[in-house]
Amino acid sequence: MKSILIIGNSHVGAIKHGIDSLKTPEGIQCSYLALPQQHFGNLKVKGRNVTFPLELSEYIENLFGFKKCACLDAFDRVVYVQGLSRLSIDLYSHDRRIPFLSAELVKQIVTRINVPLFKSLNAVLDPSKLIFLGRPLTSCVAKVRHIRQVPIIDDESDAVRASFLVKSIRNICSETLLDQSTPSILLPPPHLLTSDQFNTLDTFIRGGLRVNGHQRSATHSDFETDMIHGNALYGQEMGRLILDYVNQT
Repeated sequence: MKSILIIGNSHVGAIKHGIDSLKTPEGIQCSYLALPQQHFGNLKVKGRNVTFPLELSEYIENLFGFKKCACLDAFDRVVYVQGLSRLSIDLYSHDRRIPFLSAELVKQIVTRINVPLFKSLNAVLDPSKLIFLGRPLTSCVAKVRHIRQVPIIDDESDAVRASFLVKSIRNICSETLLDQSTPSILLPPPHLLTSDQFNTLDTFIRGGLRVNGHQRSATHSDFETDMIHGNALYGQEMGRLILDYVNQT
């Protein structure tokens, strides 16, 4: 039996919903631990446990079954779903323009994941057990609030640089999947993304799910404006990606 802990903020909801709707491969069991972003900082690594304060324990127990903490030693893999995807243009550019970067600098950016809880997990876990996924890339129709996460690609030279950057990122992440001395980094499959691969197709965002993984109706206040949460289709695709990877390793 391979046991997986999927930990993060509200973006865990879509993945939980997706995995629950799939036929989980025999011998794999998934558990979840998540808090909305405003409370996410309350998850802490203490010793070999992920802890949370007493005032949040009832909420977490009702959603995910953990009463006091999650013991990391109980899991074969820990999947981290929070922080920027390694394909996010935010990591490589401050003005949305496709930059000229050396291969070494791209590798440093991809593999240096400066996310506090992830770093704490990385400090206590065998790196071969840890998988970084991050949050979904913003919808391709992102409005003003998230426009900085949509790259500017005006001409052929921009497109060529973008293609080279994405190829470099994917190659580096593929190498982490084979290297037992570092955490593995998973990226969303290209068919979920725009042609330049820096944003998610709106089909996989519209009607995005939150931490509890419940479907929201089209009358929900932010059904049309939420540009960052994966929906049920996204959850299925990413859930399948996680299950396939764990099943093969």
